[in-house]
Amino acid sequence: MQVSRKAARTAVIATAVTALGGIGLTAAVHDQPGEAKDVGTVSAAKSLGKKKGIPCVVPGGRTAKYRHFERTEYVWKNEWPWRTSAWGPKSIDFKKGHKVSNTVTATLGAPIKSINATVGFQVTEEVSTDISHKWRLKKKRHYTLRMGQGFKVYKFNVYDALGNIQAGGPGGGYCVFNGKYSYVGSAYAKKFWTLDDKCTWNKKGKQVLCTAADLAY
Repeated sequence: MQVSRKAARTAVIATAVTALGGIGLTAAVHDQPGEAKDVGTVSAAKSLGKKKGIPCVVPGGRTAKYRHFERTEYVWKNEWPWRTSAWGPKSIDFKKGHKVSNTVTATLGAPIKSINATVGFQVTEEVSTDISHKWRLKKKRHYTLRMGQGFKVYKFNVYDALGNIQAGGPGGGYCVFNGKYSYVGSAYAKKFWTLDDKCTWNKKGKQVLCTAADLAY
């Protein structure tokens, strides 16, 4: 088994193991860019001195950092109670409790706690809200009434914590964080913010936005 070229010059310490015939160190290492070495148990007595100080990725050190507000976004669902239709003239007045969830597009391997701390909210939290329709349709037309879920969208980055192999006890070794990070990728967290409404009516098979002549709140 070999380490990919993309991980050049890194060493991932899996664990210190006891190998047949003596104590050894399990590691995936690179000495030169593009040059991969087999992953296996290396003899502590013969090889630790050569491996010490080699760059590594800290196990469990992947983390989210740097929140940036990107945009507001609305989701318009084509199902009750988010969408309904009626012929006018008519008054529509109803209220229904519902739950809307904050979401995250991807974690990229970062712990949820780290993402929550970075973006400033619980990315899997459900928020209770009321879907309220209170409209007076004025004309004899077929109307479609919709409620949209508004989200604030935040971008965050994910990084691996980097370190160097250090000796740790007889024949052992571990990856010590050196204060540096390696970029893994970016993803988005969406926080429920508000509700918005939209009214359209059917004009010769095409939905046209309502005006003040069509409805009142």
